[in-house]
Amino acid sequence: MTIADMLRKLRQSLVTRRGQLIAALMQRSASPELEHGLVRIQRRIAAVRAALARDTAAGARQAALTRARAERQRLRW
Repeated sequence: MTIADMLRKLRQSLVTRRGQLIAALMQRSASPELEHGLVRIQRRIAAVRAALARDTAAGARQAALTRARAERQRLRW
């Protein structure tokens, strides 16, 4: 399992938990604990999204470097 897969799985679990908290908030008056939990989960989702974007960008850069090296090598021959 790659890092990106793990991040996707974590994000999905956080999204599910966030949905549960939102449903709980809608069913009864908003308690401070629920609001605090929702804020924490939203922050964690934002962090996971940022990490996934960084991981994706790093992979794209690495792939571009690999292609450039292969092209330079091909041109040398």
